[in-house]
Amino acid sequence: MSGARIAAALVYAGVIFFLSPARAVACSCMHESPGRAFRSADVVFTGTALAISPPLTEGSGEFSYRIRRVRFAIDEAWKAIRDASEISLRTGGGGGDCGFDFKEREKYVVYAHRLPGGT
Repeated sequence: MSGARIAAALVYAGVIFFLSPARAVACSCMHESPGRAFRSADVVFTGTALAISPPLTEGSGEFSYRIRRVRFAIDEAWKAIRDASEISLRTGGGGGDCGFDFKEREKYVVYAHRLPGGT
């Protein structure tokens, strides 16, 4: 194949790639400093993971996603928790959704964000 044909094929492939419609749902997990994570979080605490649900599916059709619910014993509340000894949170089920793979009986510092609607 001549150089001109290769160049034409590459240009054609590039045009097709950039003009093709595509659907994607993705997450880019950011690693923040502890200070920035504290400021941006709605709830911050140290705690022990007591129970973790199996993956659950929420949403429907192509917009369905997997979550897990995690129940924590609160060891020390740092932000927005008052008079609670336990809290339940949800995290992504994995696969690019920025979920965290909590392990039962392990201790964590948790920086949590409320969903729209306050949950």
